[in-house]
Amino acid sequence: MERLKSILKQKTLENIDLATEISDEQLYNTIDEVINLHSKTEYISIRDKQKLRLDIFNSIRKFDILQDLIDDSSITEIMVN
Repeated sequence: MERLKSILKQKTLENIDLATEISDEQLYNTIDEVINLHSKTEYISIRDKQKLRLDIFNSIRKFDILQDLIDDSSITEIMVN
């Protein structure tokens, strides 16, 4: 799954213009297009598509793997070593 996420993230970055500002909605649309295109050649379950969509968005726009922890209100402190 991590390999697929990396491939799809790279394809997403290739399909957006990093020199211009892009809205969250536009980024989500690009991610969806890349996932749908890839799923024509390799099966990806709906659950995996949803997870990939969020993971790729978080890795580009937010704090990648830390975002789930940041969004969790029960976590009050995150220490990075």
